Amino acid sequence: LEIFAIGLYLTLRAYAVPELWRTSIVHLPILEALGTRLAALGWQLIYLVSPSLPSLSDAMPIVGLLYPLALATGLMFIGVLVFLWRQGFSSLESRALVFLVVVLAPALNIIPTPRFVSPHYGYLAAAGLGVIFLIIWRRLSQYSKFLGQFFAVLGILWILVAAASTFFGGRRFYNDQTLFGPEVARDQNFLEGYYHIGNYYWALGDYENASWYFENALARSSSRKFIAYFDRSGTLVNLAGVRLEENRFTEADSLLREAQNQSAAPNSSIIYNRAVVASRKGDDASAVAILREYPGKWNSRAPVFLL
Repeated sequence: LEIFAIGLYLTLRAYAVPELWRTSIVHLPILEALGTRLAALGWQLIYLVSPSLPSLSDAMPIVGLLYPLALATGLMFIGVLVFLWRQGFSSLESRALVFLVVVLAPALNIIPTPRFVSPHYGYLAAAGLGVIFLIIWRRLSQYSKFLGQFFAVLGILWILVAAASTFFGGRRFYNDQTLFGPEVARDQNFLEGYYHIGNYYWALGDYENASWYFENALARSSSRKFIAYFDRSGTLVNLAGVRLEENRFTEADSLLREAQNQSAAPNSSIIYNRAVVASRKGDDASAVAILREYPGKWNSRAPVFLL
């Protein structure tokens, strides 16, 4: 049954998402590669133990080994290795630490993931943290009943604060502005946040604010001081849509051409949008030529109707 379920999932997944893994490898000098990954692991540990809401931003500064968080995480990792070497792997403490190290491994981005950092990478680690808490509570209870009770009270308070922050944090999901606005204000390198807020204002017809967020995302994406997920092509296309609504046809077509140049193969959506721009401009001949030059098959009826 498990093999059948996994096989069915893989089949449906391959049908829905043909590409295996959309990501790109970030090439860094060895010291920065180590420092940035250790700092990312450090942030994951902070998210894990903090009862407050984690940041949604995936922007990760590129740092060296001497960066305080990277250095502290490296020393902590060395301490875990020394503990495992002295205790062996038979004790419950050792097995809990090994489990925690394994499930936190995605935070190191050894195998490239679409987002370099994300609080989602700590979901499984929460179970390991719970086991470690119970181990510490049991050891303290054996040593002193008062210390055990005090630690249990701290744990209960942590859970209550975490539950409250999660409950009240649900209000962030009212719309994309309430969700991503505070995060962009907190971390101006959160490129994906700019993209979603730009889409939000575009849908409202507020083209000035939509342009501001799209343009800032594009401008900041050229920085080499941090790593962040960013759909540059999608942002160019959406900014072109804003320019189209403003009747700035030349700029819209230029943005679409730039987006097309970044695609490995002709993109049917971008080509259709270029034809729409030409049509709105009144240049029907160019619209027809653009549509007829597309070498593949259209995946929707809209281009055929336009033609």
